Amino acid sequence: MTRLYPVPEEMKHDILMKQFEWEFDDQRLKGNSVIPSFFYELSYYSGLIGVRPWENRDEVIPLIIMEWNQERTKLHAIFKARRSKDAEPGMLRAIELFLVLVFWGNHKPVRLDGLEEQLIQLPVKPVNIQERLSFVISRPSLYPAFIQLGELFLEAEKQIIKSMALEKARKR
Repeated sequence: MTRLYPVPEEMKHDILMKQFEWEFDDQRLKGNSVIPSFFYELSYYSGLIGVRPWENRDEVIPLIIMEWNQERTKLHAIFKARRSKDAEPGMLRAIELFLVLVFWGNHKPVRLDGLEEQLIQLPVKPVNIQERLSFVISRPSLYPAFIQLGELFLEAEKQIIKSMALEKARKR
């Protein structure tokens, strides 16, 4: 069933969530795939029943990394061809993937309102994430933003994998 809902307050952001409504299709919530535009979070904050992939980070973190690697390859080709204006949609998608990685890696849904404050509260995150991500979000079509985002992904991935390993060791 498809239905339009207003974007919840928790997901409003001037750059990353510009629309005022989003379309809910319950068929999209049937698995743990990473769906663009924060579909799981929109469903969660709208009070709709659905999968909460952040509760199964062991399963979804590899999927997020795989999607980032695909997006990174496309973006690298765009920047190599010096078509930086064409990079913005892919960079925004990559920023979404990064936020999903960091929040889900901390067992939390992404929350865009007050993003910097939300990032501060996460225990597992790259150093200076607020300043670095702010630079990337404010200049998504610049090559240095692409490089910075790649570094953020790398650091976050290492820290989340370490956190997952420690969590498994504690359960034994």
